[in-house]
Amino acid sequence: MSKMVVVPHFGQPFEVDTSDEACEKFGFRHGEEIINHDGDMGTIAGVAPANEIDHWPQALWYTLKENGKAIYTHPIRAGDIKRISSAV
Repeated sequence: MSKMVVVPHFGQPFEVDTSDEACEKFGFRHGEEIINHDGDMGTIAGVAPANEIDHWPQALWYTLKENGKAIYTHPIRAGDIKRISSAV
């Protein structure tokens, strides 16, 4: 499993799983550029639990272009983000 450290808007930095296997469960790949339902642009980081607020065992995390901070979408809302470019 490949990993990277992300810094969330809240809490401490943590590792996400950047593997294709993990990210493709949400329909994305690590490094793809996306736009969310608020119009914010970001880059897919990977998969990790989202326990601080929603307690999702697996969530798709992405970093915002604006500030580099990581936020997530959970499985039910993964359709709220759209791919704007493929991973390099």
